[in-house]
Amino acid sequence: MHVNDLGAVTIDTPISIEDGSYQTVNVTGTVNFDVDNWGGADVDGNAGSIILEIYNGSGSTANVNFSNSIGTTLKKDASLPITVASSGTVFVELWSTNNGESVYLRQIGGNFV
Repeated sequence: MHVNDLGAVTIDTPISIEDGSYQTVNVTGTVNFDVDNWGGADVDGNAGSIILEIYNGSGSTANVNFSNSIGTTLKKDASLPITVASSGTVFVELWSTNNGESVYLRQIGGNFV
């Protein structure tokens, strides 16, 4: 499995299944991930998932939330939004079985420090 490092972000950032099924990102401050571009060859028809590894390389907590701008219905579990501990790591799973009409999100691990 290829790991796609999205780098360091401090602003609203798109999350796309077209960037692969395992993505990492370094967050600082307050970041909103915009679920975008759910479709294409990476989803084998109409289902697909992403594991998003969110790590905080700063000395203070970071706040993370998810939204959408493409009409996708986001179905989030109670753990979202997330506060990532200083030097912490959190894992979030995003998945859809209907080519992105509905995208489900849940925290699957963290805060690991």
